[in-house]
Amino acid sequence: MKKSLLCIGDINGDLVVPYGQMLSAIRQCEAGGSPQAPHVDFQPGGSVTNTCLALAKLGEQPELLGKVGSDGNGEALLKQLEGQGVRTGRVLQGGGATFIVIVVLDEQGERIMFPWMPAGACDGCFTAGETDRFDAESCGWIHTSGLALKGEGEHEQELIRFLRRCKQNGAVLSFDLNIRPESLGFTPGRKELFYEVAAMSDYIFGSGTDELGTMTGVFSIRQAAVQLAKESGAAVVARDGAHPVLLIQDGTVQEFPLFPVQQLHKVGAGDSFNAGFIACMRAGGSAERAVRWGNRCAAHTISHTQPMSVPPRAELDHLM
Repeated sequence: MKKSLLCIGDINGDLVVPYGQMLSAIRQCEAGGSPQAPHVDFQPGGSVTNTCLALAKLGEQPELLGKVGSDGNGEALLKQLEGQGVRTGRVLQGGGATFIVIVVLDEQGERIMFPWMPAGACDGCFTAGETDRFDAESCGWIHTSGLALKGEGEHEQELIRFLRRCKQNGAVLSFDLNIRPESLGFTPGRKELFYEVAAMSDYIFGSGTDELGTMTGVFSIRQAAVQLAKESGAAVVARDGAHPVLLIQDGTVQEFPLFPVQQLHKVGAGDSFNAGFIACMRAGGSAERAVRWGNRCAAHTISHTQPMSVPPRAELDHLM
């Protein structure tokens, strides 16, 4: 029996405000038209949560481990996640309100994000010993993100302790850097925690010099990815916008061109890539094929308006 797939990290509510669509609708009204009124959506968000949702759409049965608030928004998020195939038995509900990100979409579909932490809100952090209730033996693949390493305190130590338990039981670990230094900083202490998780990882995903360069101090994508692979011992996947994706594995560097599509937005491309990569590896594919799956999923996501849209599994199976 295949062991479970567990995603650990950020869970929040995304309040999506289509500001650009509203401006367009106003102009159409002023010109005598009758546009369809745009509406605000409330949906699950967070990098790891997005990957988990995409994995469910690809036919996996992912579990999610994290924290939401004990309010109605937290309940609504859990209901939506379960309805989309994500298993939430390991999601804890802390006291207070659920963390919300207000996502404003401009006329080009680009997003501007405003995190909102209500007074007394659940911060999503684990306390010492809180993960002891969860078994590590059943976990075959763990996926987590740098957004789960927000600081240098009790939460981060508890997360790393649980990751070590999973690794000791043979789990594969993938780690998306997601450093976000502009909002979370990247102190020497936080950087040390990143390298601690990187040293446990089998696969590391990084995007652009703002992640790979910040992590290594080398501001060339290729050189930074090669250095990180040497330092961590993991295979490193380096994404760089419209440029080919790099796979650094066993001392070799391979390039994989992107799939050409009409881009409608950039939201969720990296998270969708992660899902495609993991699903392929779980199906017995090679890392090279997994990058192609990831590229195809990312291309599909940015060329469709539905959140975290991914191609049919049969289309990906054809890439095998």
